[in-house]
Amino acid sequence: MKILSFRYCEIGSNWNLPEINLEMLTLLVGASGVGKTKILNAIENLKNLALGKESNRRIPAINWSIKFIENESTYIWSGETNIKKELEILYGNDEEKSNTSSIEFTYEKLVKVNHPDTLTIFERSISDINFLRDKIVPKVTTSKSYINIFSEEEHIAPIIKGFNSIYSFHFENERRVVLPSNIKRESEALSGLDEEKSAIALAALRESNMPILGKMYFAYRYFEEIFNKIKEDFIDIFEYIIDLRFHKDRDNKDNSEPWILQIKEENSDWIPSSEISSGMFKSLTFVGMNYLIPKNSVILIDEFENSLGINCIDLLPTNLNPDAQYLLTSHHPYIINKISMNQWKIVSRHSDQIVVKNASDYKIGHSKHEAFKQLINLTAYTEGREEA
Repeated sequence: MKILSFRYCEIGSNWNLPEINLEMLTLLVGASGVGKTKILNAIENLKNLALGKESNRRIPAINWSIKFIENESTYIWSGETNIKKELEILYGNDEEKSNTSSIEFTYEKLVKVNHPDTLTIFERSISDINFLRDKIVPKVTTSKSYINIFSEEEHIAPIIKGFNSIYSFHFENERRVVLPSNIKRESEALSGLDEEKSAIALAALRESNMPILGKMYFAYRYFEEIFNKIKEDFIDIFEYIIDLRFHKDRDNKDNSEPWILQIKEENSDWIPSSEISSGMFKSLTFVGMNYLIPKNSVILIDEFENSLGINCIDLLPTNLNPDAQYLLTSHHPYIINKISMNQWKIVSRHSDQIVVKNASDYKIGHSKHEAFKQLINLTAYTEGREEA
């Protein structure tokens, strides 16, 4: 999937994001609290709605439109949801109990816009349903998207694949991943595959929902070329590292002997992942992600600089997957200065309205150094306030 543009409005709170265009690399910059993280969350909310997934946070009543490319076709998915009244009264603002199961679709439409006739795949409201121009459609639940309900249909299956390719990089979750001792036995079917079947297995690994650390384990055991590329990129960042491996932890206190990641420095013993610094581990999982995500993925990373040193931050412009789309947020001057101003989206607020502008909208200069100096003197950037 490649997201071309989207808009998103929370009906109850009037939090309104007007339509913004996204590039293959987009960096959201701006003061704290203006809504950068919320923009990433909005995309994740749309993914969860499309796939019918439960969300870790409450998805409010929203109105949205998202334009994207999948499998060389361009689509627009738009709609509006409400929160079911009885659940709203029962749970109020309880985010743990009020999730996607409390949602009611009041309007939804999916259009294939580069079809010769601009094909409306489906359109529904409270009273009418139209699926591929067929008026006779069985009545289905209003709590799920038609994308989820008709996921097996020929025209819908590519959309499911596209939304499944949106990946939110949560470093803290990767750090908690445990690889059980029986993972080797369960993966022995991958041994001895011919070249064609190995390529199919690698594609399936990339498209799986497995944590990056788990994917790296399979690469270590069965896709040596991929693992060696990860290792080489990692050693380029940390030159004192000489090797990387997965090894059974036979000293584990509960005798479960899980597989653990280990690194080796010059003139030292193997070091377990539990003793690796946060910045080093985050850098490794980021590098691994770039090799082990499917083509045409959309990668969401909030506050990329957290836990990273300058040497790690340098990997950002040079180690990106050319087939993936990246949407990042950052406060870090070094990161902002490393990325072309043509890829900045400057986020600010005007009342409830989110304002997202390009650097060119503020007539920011052409050189990187001059552009960054002008950025840090903008009221919209420093105070998060868009002047009328």
